[in-house]
Amino acid sequence: MAKIFGIHTFELRPGVTEADFERFMLEAGRQIPDLPGEKSYFVKGDRGEHVGAYRLIVVIDSVAERDRLYPSAGELSGEALQRFETYRAIYEQGESLAVHAFTDFVVLGE
Repeated sequence: MAKIFGIHTFELRPGVTEADFERFMLEAGRQIPDLPGEKSYFVKGDRGEHVGAYRLIVVIDSVAERDRLYPSAGELSGEALQRFETYRAIYEQGESLAVHAFTDFVVLGE
């Protein structure tokens, strides 16, 4: 089964420092657990066109697992919704710090 790489991009809102955003994301990552079948990585561009850019890379075991957790773009399964509701304040704080967008990428050839 082909893996999914969910690439989440962030644009810091005016007045938000990189240090504040990094501190928030690292703390949020310690508090919000990955769901079974997914693993998240918070990264910062080091070389190339997107030096300094922030991304959250979510690796999901398969398209079927992604569709189970997130049936369609913007829709959450019961399990994912429960996580969102439990950590709603953290998600809302993140939205106050940065504008967020995502694209899911399917690994080809698997």
